[in-house]
Amino acid sequence: MSEFNLGARIAAFRDQQGITQEELARRTGFTPGYVRQIEGGRRAASNAATLVRFAQGLGLRDVAMLTGGYPWSVQLEDNLRLLHPAARAMDDLLRRPPLSFDGQDAEAVDVDGIRARLTQQWDTWHTHPSFYTEVAQTLPSIVVDAQHAVAAGGGRSEWALLAESYFLVRQWLRKTNESEAASLAAERALHASQMAADPVLIAMSAWNLIGQHNAAGRYEASLDVARDGIDLADKHLARAAGEEQARRLLGMKGALWLYAAIAAARLEDPDNAWACWDQGGTPSAASWARPSSTRGRPTPR
Repeated sequence: MSEFNLGARIAAFRDQQGITQEELARRTGFTPGYVRQIEGGRRAASNAATLVRFAQGLGLRDVAMLTGGYPWSVQLEDNLRLLHPAARAMDDLLRRPPLSFDGQDAEAVDVDGIRARLTQQWDTWHTHPSFYTEVAQTLPSIVVDAQHAVAAGGGRSEWALLAESYFLVRQWLRKTNESEAASLAAERALHASQMAADPVLIAMSAWNLIGQHNAAGRYEASLDVARDGIDLADKHLARAAGEEQARRLLGMKGALWLYAAIAAARLEDPDNAWACWDQGGTPSAASWARPSSTRGRPTPR
């Protein structure tokens, strides 16, 4: 599939519907500049999530209508959603009370075992050719067990385990284009991280939330979360509990700056985007200041 043909198909369907590139951008959550680049063949758009968003924005029932059938056909539901077979189970997991406890003996909660299973699932996510399916078969039980560990009177380490399990839930849902549920998982992860009182996990939660805001086109919200996350990292860097925590805080601080750069770029604010990019490369020197702009964007200095 050539990117030119894909862009030409997107433009043709858009013209048939009589909508502008700006309107298609609004429907998909992309910027008008990104839509122009895709239609002009100057940007690639071959990953499934991007193709599904364009199909949804154009009201198409099958991604193959954009790709010409190559490399895949992806049928959308009547509401134009792409639903992975395990998506409903993941969604149900988030909708149920997160700390429901069925009377399981607290001594039977094996926190180390749960963490080992979660680590194995992260490895599966990064290495298995069918990682969506493999992770979906095991992850819900890990989350439930982590909930039990917290409900059984767990402390900070149990809350941290629950936060980390929600990180993987959010990643799975984001990759399967379940943005609403992914945002809920990110919020659950933030709550658990705060209960764990772990500044690194809180910064990671902020990074997760920014990813969801960016995907939904909420770029101003992304910059606000990035500012708060960077401020928190700065606060705790001054009293980091050892070199390892300081290293991880610096790493998350840099990641937050880079996500802020993406948000600023999507707002078509190149000066702020490049400033955030530069700060991301030197996170130890970064700081925020509020600009006088009516848009309220945080600007690095």
